[in-house]
Amino acid sequence: SDVYSLGATLFEAATGKRFNIGDAFKHFGHTELSTIVEKMLALNEADRPTASEVVELLQKSLVRMKHKLYHAFFSYRVRYEAEVVQEVHGECSVVTVAGGAKMAVYWDKVELEPGQLWQEGFMNGLSNSIVFVPFLSEDGLRQCESLTADSHTDNVLLELHLALCLRDAGVLRGIYPVYLGAADQDRPGKRKKWLPDLSRYPTVVVHEAQQRAIDFLNKLDVTPNPDLVNISVCKIIEKITANQGYVGFQTEAGLRD
Repeated sequence: SDVYSLGATLFEAATGKRFNIGDAFKHFGHTELSTIVEKMLALNEADRPTASEVVELLQKSLVRMKHKLYHAFFSYRVRYEAEVVQEVHGECSVVTVAGGAKMAVYWDKVELEPGQLWQEGFMNGLSNSIVFVPFLSEDGLRQCESLTADSHTDNVLLELHLALCLRDAGVLRGIYPVYLGAADQDRPGKRKKWLPDLSRYPTVVVHEAQQRAIDFLNKLDVTPNPDLVNISVCKIIEKITANQGYVGFQTEAGLRD
């Protein structure tokens, strides 16, 4: 009952609203805190964390919350998707969200500080975002088709893999892929409609990438789901594409779904 009462208090402190059973958690600005409070407010007492577990969860969350929070993290392959990402980032930057603030998006080109290591900026951005938005194109994913167990790490695939683990751990709220078709040779500057063909991706685990994912998660103090650690290239893409997403293609009128 003490854990439940504290959960209700945290709910009210974070949202400014009195907690009632059945309340949605849409008012939370940081989904990791929302996840913790939801566990504390479970109707079945056996499903609630213990007091010591709550302390540990909140301590881990506070460490991550020292960094800037983002509504979305943009993942993409620079050579193929950068132009679209720049366009979408510009549109998102003027969107007003709950509370009157502007939408905050992690786009490495803008958010990486001068001299900051990519690894550090990437970890901070991904672990402090609400939604993971991978921009996927046929050209961008083609590099994954030839991966073997002994291949070097493909950073785009690593980001997809980590997003699955962080969503499973409750750090990310969701994954929302954007699919971009290849350039249409018959219509310069336009794109074809496209969705990934899973049969093209290898069913092997890339060992170096797997270890890097484990290292990232350890640094974030996140215990990964074993089923998501030993996962093949094909399975990573399959799980990403299982999420509701946006199929974008360009017509004379612009980008459409």
